[in-house]
Amino acid sequence: MSAQAVAVTPAHESKAGALPRLLSAGSEQALTLVADSVALDEGKVALVSLVAVRTRLGGKWAARRDLAQEHIERSLARHIGAGGFSIRLSETDYLVVQPETPPLVGQVACFSALRATLDFLLGEAVISDIVVHEVRSITSGTIEGRRIDVAAVEAALTDQAADSAAPRDPAATMSLARGSPFVTNDGRRVRVSCTLEPLINLKTFARIGYRIRRRVLQLPDETALPSRDQSRLSRSDVEKIDMATLLRGLDRLNDDSGASKQPSLVLPVSYTSLTNTRGRGLILDVFERARSKVQAGLLCEICDIEGVPPGMLLAATSLIRPFCLFVIGKLNEPPARSLAALKNTGLQAVSYDWPQTATGEAEFIGEMRDLVAFTKSAVKTLIVYQLPSQRCAAIAAQLGATHATLGANSGDAHAAGRST
Repeated sequence: MSAQAVAVTPAHESKAGALPRLLSAGSEQALTLVADSVALDEGKVALVSLVAVRTRLGGKWAARRDLAQEHIERSLARHIGAGGFSIRLSETDYLVVQPETPPLVGQVACFSALRATLDFLLGEAVISDIVVHEVRSITSGTIEGRRIDVAAVEAALTDQAADSAAPRDPAATMSLARGSPFVTNDGRRVRVSCTLEPLINLKTFARIGYRIRRRVLQLPDETALPSRDQSRLSRSDVEKIDMATLLRGLDRLNDDSGASKQPSLVLPVSYTSLTNTRGRGLILDVFERARSKVQAGLLCEICDIEGVPPGMLLAATSLIRPFCLFVIGKLNEPPARSLAALKNTGLQAVSYDWPQTATGEAEFIGEMRDLVAFTKSAVKTLIVYQLPSQRCAAIAAQLGATHATLGANSGDAHAAGRST
């Protein structure tokens, strides 16, 4: 294959109507390898396009192109499955290969990655802007593909998820729990540290249970793995972190509580683990064990929900809902706009880790007011973790937050305990 430009041609259109994109340096060889791969024959190769971003930004595209490319590359690394990779072919086109992921699952991962970037750059992710093609063939200078019907694929995968049974494998569960520390797919040696944080009701300031808070630490210096690096971990690495978190958290609860039961317990799980059959089976096995340790019930906190299509999030909450009292969606970043899109996804609460940076009271009030305003369109319950003081908790309650934990430096008896 020898070409300096590639034409992306939908299978139902003539090649004469295809728009050429200049190939990025080094991508020609990668195209040749993918053209001969089994993944292409199995429908596991997709083309993700930023054409809609470029069109809608218009004259601002040149100034924001690098930001757009950086964001979609991070987003793809976060969403694509184990063994998958992406290649930038042009300034707007990314070839995504996921040889170990079923085609529908891989396509939805591409949708999620592109949705996150559209939302970040444009403030919304309308379905017409989600341009992803299933690649059918790669020949000299041409990628032929079929534009994927986003709604149809998401509906089909939702039906599959709802019908799938989650096999339980206790031996595998314990094996994963013993897997911390472990070496990630990108060569980092990490371990999972867990802390039990008392969860308080902001109406009464009474403790109603615990939240399992986790940190991923890089060894040997035990510095926290930045969230941007955690978002790039493979699905298998995320699964290991989830299981180590759950089982270490339950061990800590046993150590601190003995035979007495706690009112409730917040158990964090990643969206990616919850939506694959193996991960879901392991999670549900742990949830069954945890039920006997609480009085009121378990609260499942689904992490990494940004960019997840509402229909897929509804499928995930539907799968876990029978095993818990409450389903929470955890935000990685403060919302920049209303979360009304989350209203019918099965989430009953939203949670957020308050930044551990010193701010004045006026700034705290402004930021908390925005957080409450943006979340109340989706849920009635807002949980804010790691508030810096009881006064901040009282202010948060007045502004509309319903539950909270206090940071270790708050000087309060409700602050977090020791870590493992």
